[in-house]
Amino acid sequence: MPAMAGDRRFFGRKGATSMMRLTCILAILLWVAPAGTTQLRAASQNENQKADSAKKQRQVFQAKAEVELRDLDRKIDDLKARLRTETDVDQKQINRQMNDLERKRMVAQRDMVKLENSSQAAWQDMEAGLESAMHDLESAYDQAASHFK
Repeated sequence: MPAMAGDRRFFGRKGATSMMRLTCILAILLWVAPAGTTQLRAASQNENQKADSAKKQRQVFQAKAEVELRDLDRKIDDLKARLRTETDVDQKQINRQMNDLERKRMVAQRDMVKLENSSQAAWQDMEAGLESAMHDLESAYDQAASHFK
């Protein structure tokens, strides 16, 4: 009868001893591995939760910024309409301020597009830039609108 893989004659005497050692090592690894994989799984889940949280924060910020930008667009359009009907304002000064307002509006829109196209890792850097651009735009609007109050 030929020697089979489980038979001592297949491995020989030294091979059987090596096989026993290998079996013991595998048994130990299988006994220890579940604890390690549980820790790895927990760490992975924690990282996934952090990534999901950051993604949600980004989506909330982006939606809020889009609403603010649309609101400012509406206000700017109203201001332009009032400018066409007003005759008591200093046209040169208000035109300068309106040009500044339009320039700052374009900067805010450009930053919004950058935010939309940025990676998840880079969006927090983009957030500060967009917040600054939105603040500048709001200040420019307030200054231009002050001529009509």
